[in-house]
Amino acid sequence: MYKLLTREESRYLDNQLITQFSIPSIILMENAAYNSALIINEYISNKSSKILILVGTGNNGGDGLAIGRHLYNLGFKNIKCLIYGNINKFTNDTKINYNILKNYNIELLNFSDKNSLDLKNIEYDILIEALIGTGGDENLKQELSDFLTYFKNDSKFKIAIDIPAGLNANIGIANKNTLNYNLTVTMMSPKIGFYMNDGISKTGQIRISNLGISDEFVKSKNFILEKNDILKIIPIRKKVSSKFDYGKILIIAGSEKYLGASALTANSCIKSGAGLVYLYSVARHQSLLPEIIFIKSKNDNHLILDDYYYLQEFINKSTTIILGPGIADNDDTIELAKKLIYSNLDKKMVIDADALKAVDKDKKLSKNIILTPHLFEFLKLSKVEFEELQINYYNIVKEFAIELDCNIIFKHIPSIITDGEITYFNIYGNPGMATAGSGDVLSGIIGFYLSIVEEPLLAGAVSAFLHSTISDNYVKKYNQASLTASEMIEHIKELDCLEK
Repeated sequence: MYKLLTREESRYLDNQLITQFSIPSIILMENAAYNSALIINEYISNKSSKILILVGTGNNGGDGLAIGRHLYNLGFKNIKCLIYGNINKFTNDTKINYNILKNYNIELLNFSDKNSLDLKNIEYDILIEALIGTGGDENLKQELSDFLTYFKNDSKFKIAIDIPAGLNANIGIANKNTLNYNLTVTMMSPKIGFYMNDGISKTGQIRISNLGISDEFVKSKNFILEKNDILKIIPIRKKVSSKFDYGKILIIAGSEKYLGASALTANSCIKSGAGLVYLYSVARHQSLLPEIIFIKSKNDNHLILDDYYYLQEFINKSTTIILGPGIADNDDTIELAKKLIYSNLDKKMVIDADALKAVDKDKKLSKNIILTPHLFEFLKLSKVEFEELQINYYNIVKEFAIELDCNIIFKHIPSIITDGEITYFNIYGNPGMATAGSGDVLSGIIGFYLSIVEEPLLAGAVSAFLHSTISDNYVKKYNQASLTASEMIEHIKELDCLEK
């Protein structure tokens, strides 16, 4: 598991290290630059490569100057530093590194006077950009935005230091002239904006440069799960155990129109490891696995309000409820869903698909509940504007989770799993997952892990990770276009992060 930082958390970390830990800022800059240079060295095999470093007047520019020195020490002798801005405006640490470089055989160029330098005649093989840092955003001054256009359209290998100039560290929106980087070497932890909106395409490969401190001092509420985290979260199956130890999941799903959704959800739940799975639906789909205990609803077309009392008996005996896949949006069905939700807030519950229409945005839910909306379902649920949600969904979804007092898996790129305080980013998966029934499979997986993982938020994060991993494993063998929801279920058994 690794941490992601917001702009504010990055500033807090810098301030804490300088004031509380008494680490001089110049030492932090030196550590960051040295470790960045080592990373960059891994990517440049030719020591005679012509390296151009774009340097700002702030501390990010100081990082760039120090990186130039360390690269020189590593054997790269053809380095130019192009300073953007007035040298007299250097921060103290940047000025120190500038003065050190005066003693090196590194050419120092300045672009404070447009007429004194022809950028078109500067030759380079590798571009390293250290202009602004996390303090900037997409609203670059026009002159700086224009400056970036000189380097925008070539195919040279480009490296951003800490964060690409013109990229918003918090929401990932970029200036129109922000460069596309092959590599971003970021300090201590990636920034959340790397994984949202324009950040996904601007940052390239992301590597972390250490500041010379332990990761435990990095305070964040944003995380990314990795493969080796999974077994630390889910309980290991005991030798002496029974089916009753692995969840008794009731799935309320399906309609005449979308019967397949109920089977996909139930099958993925039992295949994920559930001990007992009950499916309450209008009919049995032909693909339903024989291990599923099927319960027939009172109606053949859609679930109705009269199903409530019969359903409540099964709910009382179940550990987890999955409500919504394929139920359709008949008024009677939505009324049933609403009654089931608000009379069972003490139960662990996944609310998916059309059941989300039964959620009242003015009523509290509970931390036992996970909502699983995609973008358009969330729009209907929250009533926010489309453009606003697209740009700022990280903050909007968090605020909505707090308002409803529940957990939300927002199915997007990336997916975010949040209770409003803690957020997990799921950065895995591929376009092959954009296929009918993919969300039903996810709901089944969530239902199982919600039964066995104590914290619902972590259960959601693990489920999203595994759902994406199944799909990524599939496309390593086959191709994205052939991936179906049924194939996802079949490949659950190939997950290699679930057993020691």
